[in-house]
Amino acid sequence: MKADPLLEVKKLRLSVRGDEGVAQILDHVELALARGEILGVVGESGCGKSTLARAVLGIFA
Repeated sequence: MKADPLLEVKKLRLSVRGDEGVAQILDHVELALARGEILGVVGESGCGKSTLARAVLGIFA
C-alpha cells in the first residue's frame, strides 16, 4: 500500500495582470512529494522557480 503524499499539487495555474494584459506564469504544474523525498527545481533565471515555491506556500506580497 502506497502512503499518501506529504505534499501534492495538481493543475496549479497562476496568471498576473500587467500593463500589456494577462500573463500566464504557471500552467498546469503537478508534483507529489512523499515523506523523506527531496525535490529540486531547476531552470533559467526568470522561469518561475521562486513563483512556484510562493504559490505552493501561499505567500504572495
